[in-house]
Order: sequence, then structure tokens, then C-alpha cells
Amino acid sequence: MVGTPIYECEGCSGPEYSSAIVVAKDRMEISSLEDLRGLVPAVNDLNSCSGHLLLAWQLGPKLFADVPRLHMTGSHHASMLAVGNGQVGSTDYVKCMILRYVHSLQADFAAIDCVSLELERRHRPEVSDKLRVIQFTDRFPSLPYVVDASVPIHEFALIREALKNALADDDAEVADARRQLLIDGFCFDDALVSHEAYDRRARAVMEDVTRGGIQPERPTFEQMEGRLLRQRPIDEKNVLDAVKIVSEMEPVAFAERVLEDCRWARICHPSGEASNPWPRDSGDSVNCIAFFGVRPMLCHRGADDCAVTGRCWALDQTLLENLDPEIIRGYFSFNLAGEPSGNVFNLVVFRDGHDARTLGSALGDVHREAIHEISPHYYDRVRVHRCRVSRTEVNITQTTAVNYSRGKVVYRNVHKY
Repeated sequence: MVGTPIYECEGCSGPEYSSAIVVAKDRMEISSLEDLRGLVPAVNDLNSCSGHLLLAWQLGPKLFADVPRLHMTGSHHASMLAVGNGQVGSTDYVKCMILRYVHSLQADFAAIDCVSLELERRHRPEVSDKLRVIQFTDRFPSLPYVVDASVPIHEFALIREALKNALADDDAEVADARRQLLIDGFCFDDALVSHEAYDRRARAVMEDVTRGGIQPERPTFEQMEGRLLRQRPIDEKNVLDAVKIVSEMEPVAFAERVLEDCRWARICHPSGEASNPWPRDSGDSVNCIAFFGVRPMLCHRGADDCAVTGRCWALDQTLLENLDPEIIRGYFSFNLAGEPSGNVFNLVVFRDGHDARTLGSALGDVHREAIHEISPHYYDRVRVHRCRVSRTEVNITQTTAVNYSRGKVVYRNVHKY
């Protein structure tokens, strides 16, 4: 970590910043955090510290648990639009993650990085003027300037020295750039600006957010059956969208892409051949598994969520390396359309004569670790569909539905159709 900016704006102090909890200016009935109970927040991203973590931290686990849903926007600017205008309605901001999927929804409040709010006030006052700050969150370390750990020490020292020179430079253009960026200085204190210092603070905040006796929901078989029936056409559409994306994409053996709607996608053909896994005849179908995983809200996670996330992605890489090309035609992963960026689905396309049972046997320990050690801690809900998929149709024959709560299974059943 090279250094942490010291910003000159309301909500910042030294190398720390906060988020402003904002509501629409005309919502005079809202004046305290308690008034937010049961209302819908706009959240820029599930992985955002300022827009999600600090909001959950300030509300506390019990108040945050009463949030009926999160209105995902993709950016702080879009969150401000959603709160101030009652909706996100401009196609100018379609590049915001999943924004076009939520344009007709509205939000009641949001947590906005105080630096972003100040920049909005300066450059887009027509947006910020519609908002009112009811409170700033407690402060948290500002995001540092970093370099790759492999950078030699002498180069690291040169980079840090260049920052110090930029602060001391009295050239008019450099001084104006500092003002435009709201930078009043930098903190280079290694005791404050280090990976260990940030990790300690992040863990302490997560412990606060996840503290409390939140009781998990335990749905009945009939309740889950109804939910799955309502969810089924949405999942089928996601699968058909994936088929269309892969079919129209230039064939590649492996690629990670950002789609036109800014969702992440990964294409993998275990054989190493760049081919289309779908039969040429639109009526012919292949065996598939469609895995849908939904992340829990912060207040429902464990304090070690960062470590769990690291283990999840490490296991994902191991799984990729162990896919058998004799069994699997293709393995495709996508962010879910219209949902938080942590929610994903994987589509496994089998070769003739193979199915889910073959996959489990072939992956062995990797498959068992994913089911028993990772999923219960990383996901809140999981849906695993066995299906036949053609270029135009998805036929789901069986769904394994699992609900978790902090590492424990609270519902697991197989639903057949």
C-alpha cells in the first residue's frame, strides 16, 4: 500500500472517510435511522464498502434484517438518481452494472461515499439537490493507492516519492488537479496504511454487522414448491440467454468477458477446442445442469466472509482445472441479470451419455468440498436444475433446492417435475 488520500470534504477526517445516508429531500417523515425500518435501500454493489458494508454497519444487524429487498443500481450516481427521482430513468447510465434491469423500481434511501457525494454536488447539482443527508456513518479507512506485491522495493519507493512531490508541487495545473480530486494530502504512516491494519478494521466491522440472533427461515416443502414454480421461468430465461450469448459469440476455448449489459461472463470448453456446444438442429437437446447461487445479505453472513470468499474462488479455479473433456462439452458462468453482482449461475453442458451423477463421480473431492464446506458458508440459497436444453427451449426435470444459514442447512429437498 503506497498511501491513503486525505480528502477535503464533509464526512472525511485524516485517512478515513464515511458514507452519507441520504433520502429524498421531500421525505420529511424520515429523520433518523429508525425511520428507515422496512424501507428499500439503493445499493451500488454487494461488494461495495461504502454503499453496502457501511450501511449495514450503521443500521445494525436487527434494523438491516428488516430491509425487504436491496435495489441494486451499479453505481453511487445511479443510487442517488433512484433515491432523488424515485426511479432510475436515464439510458445515459446503461453502462452501470445491471442498471437497465431496474429502471422502473425506486428506492427510499442509500449510503453514498462522502467523496462521491461531494463530487456530485460540484458537477451534477441537479441530482444532489434532490437529496438530504440524515446521517453520516461511522468512519472507515479510505481506499489506499496500491501497487502489485511483486513491484521491487526501490520502484515502490519511487512511486511513493512521486506522490509526495505531486502534493508539494505548486504548479497551477497540478494544484487544480488536487482540488478537483478533493485531495488535501496523503497518509504514508505504515502503522495506519497496511494490509494488516485494513484487515483488522474490516473484520471488526463484519463482526458488528453479523452479530445478533437472526433466526433463519425454515420453509415447508409446499412453500418452497410454490417459490420454485414462480422462479422457474426466470431461471429458464437465464439459461436461454446463456445459450444465445455462447452461440453468437466467436468460438473460443476459454475467455472471460464483460457483456454489453456489463455483466461478467466466463466461457470454458474443457477440450480446449473453440466450438459451439449446442446441436445444429434447434430441436435437438443436450443434458445440462444449471446451478443458481444467491449470496446472503451482510447481516446473515459470518464475520470471516472475506476468507470464505477467497476459498470459494480458489475452489472454483480447482474445479475448472479438473473438468473432464470426455464428460463435459462446456462450462459457462454468468452474473445473473437484474440481481446483485455476487449472484451467479453456472451452466454445465454434458456430452452424450453423461449427466449430474457422472460429474459428481469425476470431480470427487472437489465436488464434495464445494457442497459440504463452501456452499453452506458462501450462499444463502441454491437451486440446482437438471434439464434438457436446446437452442430454443429449456426442460427442467428436477430441482435440488437448498437454503443455508451461516454454515447450516435449514432446507434441502428434491423437487421433481
